[in-house]
Amino acid sequence: MDAINGGINNFINILTGISLAAFVLFMIVGGLILMSASGNPKQAEKGKSAMMHAVGGFALIVTARAVGGFALIVTARAIAGLIQSSLPH
Repeated sequence: MDAINGGINNFINILTGISLAAFVLFMIVGGLILMSASGNPKQAEKGKSAMMHAVGGFALIVTARAVGGFALIVTARAIAGLIQSSLPH
């Protein structure tokens, strides 16, 4: 059971790391677009939009990680309880 939980945790950590890298990349790109707007309001809005979408996407990933972690803990405890209750006393 611990091996399965460890594997799932590793998978979640890898996905979180990838999403963090994507977040940083989109924030940098959005910032560069914003800085290079040179007074062009459409270009500035495009940069702000990229940065806001990056923040929103990362918030979604963090929320999903929290919900997934909670679900993993609840599932593991439920399975452990089922196994424990099926053992002879």
